[in-house]
Amino acid sequence: MYIKRQLEDVVRRASETFPVVMVTGPRQVGKTTMLEKLAGPELFLQCYPPPVPIDEFQYAKELLPFIKIHADKYKNNGDFWLTGSQMFHMMKQVSESLAAHMSILIYNEIYAISLRWRTSLLSCIS
Repeated sequence: MYIKRQLEDVVRRASETFPVVMVTGPRQVGKTTMLEKLAGPELFLQCYPPPVPIDEFQYAKELLPFIKIHADKYKNNGDFWLTGSQMFHMMKQVSESLAAHMSILIYNEIYAISLRWRTSLLSCIS
């Protein structure tokens, strides 16, 4: 649950006056949370040209609806590259939010090492 900060209006006004706004304060008081809430996920996605890599996206689940809206609107392949390490937890949310919009690739380091080894072995034999 998000708690509205009294500083939100001050940040908005400062943003209209100055090119850079810096919010400082003690750790864990909600500075980043407040700024993310003010900016919104759609603004975050507009800041980066495709492909937009989103690492460990299970921690940014609020982006999924905006990614879906973008995919529906622009229909460009490869606009977003998502990574995650919590496979089963994230698969449910992805399948519900982005069904028919994405390909899920499971990267297995053992397979990748094996493939590199086979490739280098074949190049030595040839």
